[in-house]
Amino acid sequence: MARRLRVPDSESTATLGERLRALAFPAFIVVLVLSGLGLVVHSSTSGGVYYLTLAELEAKSSEYVGQEIRVTGVVQAESFYEAPGDEINIEFTIGDNDGNLLEVRFHQLLPDAFQEGREVIVWGRLLSADTIECDRLTVKCPSKYKDEGLVGEQLDTDAGATDSATEAAPVGY
Repeated sequence: MARRLRVPDSESTATLGERLRALAFPAFIVVLVLSGLGLVVHSSTSGGVYYLTLAELEAKSSEYVGQEIRVTGVVQAESFYEAPGDEINIEFTIGDNDGNLLEVRFHQLLPDAFQEGREVIVWGRLLSADTIECDRLTVKCPSKYKDEGLVGEQLDTDAGATDSATEAAPVGY
C-alpha cells in the first residue's frame, strides 16, 4: 500500500504570526469602539449638572453638597454685598415665592442687567446646604417673557417697580 502524500492547503500552513496579523485590524476596531463607548458612559455619568429649583434644593440639599448644580431664583432686595479689596468678591441671596433662600458667592464681573428683583440662573458648586460658589451667572430678561405673561409680582420685589421699568431692559439677554 502506497501512501499518498497530502499536499497541505495554504491556509493550514499559515503560521501563528500570520493569523494574528489577519486579526489585528478587526481587534483594533473592536477596542476603538469599546473605548469610545466607555468615554461616552463616563462623561454622561460624571459630567452632568443638576438643574434644580430652590424648593428641590431645600428638600435634598445634603445630597447635592459638593456637586455642580444650576439653580434659578430672584435676587433678593438688600442682599447684595461686594467685599472691599483688589479681588472681585460679590455675595447676594436668591429666593423663590416659597421663602427658600440660597446665598451666592460670585468672583467675576456682574452682567449689565443684574439688579435686585431680577430672576437669575446660577451655575456652580454647592458648598453647603445654603451656599453656592457660582462660576456662571445669567440674568433672565423680564421684557423677553412679557408676552407670555410670565412677568409679574414674582420678579418685581420693589414696591415701586412698574412695567415701564421692565420694558427698559435690553432684549436678547
